[in-house]
Amino acid sequence: MKKICLCAMMLVFGMVGSASATIVIDDNFNGGLGLPWTVTGDVVLANAGLSYTSSSPFITSQGMNGNYALLGHGGDDSLPAILEQSFSVSGYDTLTISFNYAFRYTDFTSSGYDEFLSLVSKQGATPLTITFQDLITNGSYEIADNGIVFGTINQTVNISAFTSNNADVMFKLIQYGEGTTSSVGIDNVKVTIPEPAATLLIGIGLAGLVGYSRKRFSKKA
Repeated sequence: MKKICLCAMMLVFGMVGSASATIVIDDNFNGGLGLPWTVTGDVVLANAGLSYTSSSPFITSQGMNGNYALLGHGGDDSLPAILEQSFSVSGYDTLTISFNYAFRYTDFTSSGYDEFLSLVSKQGATPLTITFQDLITNGSYEIADNGIVFGTINQTVNISAFTSNNADVMFKLIQYGEGTTSSVGIDNVKVTIPEPAATLLIGIGLAGLVGYSRKRFSKKA
């Protein structure tokens, strides 16, 4: 009986442990830049080990490690630079997204301000939107000697209002004015989703059965 209880308890702890989170995106771009990412406009793969140039403006101390995605490397403002990936959120109510960013803002056009936009969205809801202004006002950034804004985002967001089984994580750089040279580096993107509550309920139920069985066994003994 003790062996049965022990095996059941191990099963419960195994289920609860495995139910902590499912990783749906975990990308440091060292394997390259391609599917399942969708790229639109001025987005390339850069490397933090290169010398500081206009085509690779970010370094390791600014959160870029090895390869990273670089939006706006050529200063092309004709289209937004977008890096996007879709994934399934069926049966989930929350997700956690984290990533390193570095934003080199060099636009002085009075008619508009270049904007870095990061968001998780889908039909029926946009639970997370982070703009350049947000980064400044919430204090989640540092300023390097060369004026680059950089830091780490790590947020858990509610996606229960989604009307679709899929979601999109998107990084976007919008540039205003002619000849602007703003750019954004993105690295170490990670999206995790907690396991459905049903799995935890099964684990709790098994734990209850283990406790009940041990109690009955103790009485018989």
